[in-house]
Amino acid sequence: MTNPKTIALVAGMHRSGTSVAARAVLSLGLHFGDDLMEESPDNPRGYFEDMAIVDHNRAMLEALTGDSAFGRLRPEGFTPAPALAYAENHCADVVREKFVESGVTGCKDPRFCLTYPLWREAFEAHNVIPSVIVPFRNPLEAARSLNGIHQVPVELGLKLWFAHNHAVLRNLADRGMLLLSFESILADPLGTLDVLRGFLGLDGDGSGEEFAAQFLSRDLKHYTLSPDDLKDACADCPEVAELYRTLTDYGHGTVISSSDARAIAERTDPGGRADAGPFGLGLLPYAPEAQKNVLNGVGTEEGNGDPGGAREQTG
Repeated sequence: MTNPKTIALVAGMHRSGTSVAARAVLSLGLHFGDDLMEESPDNPRGYFEDMAIVDHNRAMLEALTGDSAFGRLRPEGFTPAPALAYAENHCADVVREKFVESGVTGCKDPRFCLTYPLWREAFEAHNVIPSVIVPFRNPLEAARSLNGIHQVPVELGLKLWFAHNHAVLRNLADRGMLLLSFESILADPLGTLDVLRGFLGLDGDGSGEEFAAQFLSRDLKHYTLSPDDLKDACADCPEVAELYRTLTDYGHGTVISSSDARAIAERTDPGGRADAGPFGLGLLPYAPEAQKNVLNGVGTEEGNGDPGGAREQTG
């Protein structure tokens, strides 16, 4: 086995500050690769996502849920077999090429929230240890941003916010994770960099002043909504507001343990069915070993679902 290598891994719901957090990590001297997604009018400062990783995550989401962008709501009967086969054929090579044979020391993709169980074996096989960073944002702000850019209905955007944040607590909590509030990153960028230095074990100043002056501005945040706005929007999905309140109570810059992360996920699972997930979006059991069993068909019936079948669209 190769010597252990620790990387920064940024994951969280789309439109929740993952790009800002990734840029903060980059300003501290980490390297996310040379083939990053290009800027767009929707994200003019950059996504900081490696295209090979994004392509593989999209392919696995397509196999899991029928939607390569955000994941679709799926029926009860589904099999992870196509996604597992894809992961077995590709993930180990990507991890080796990106993190073992190159100088890449970090990555970012919101889709890791849902797909990480398919990557876990490859990371473990190559002794690559992710230090997980999870930005979070007011769910209604994220949902409205998603609606404005991708025309995803706000109600579905709220469900996707819950599914991604619930999944990241379940799927990426092997060694705990760092929570970052999008609002707090914008309000205190230099303090956020100090938090990241401590979490990642980095020395030196990096280019914090440049990051704060050139990258961050209030125009990154087009929606500012109150707790009452969120409460009204979540009248039919109170678990969304509850999970956001819980993350906020833990607070910006808090490192939560593996056990705490999974306890939050269990407590906020409104259906009480960890195997199915509250919205049926491909969520897997809490414990890594249990996830491996599901992915390998232990105790399940293979072929009991159609990954390409009809599902509710995300927009």
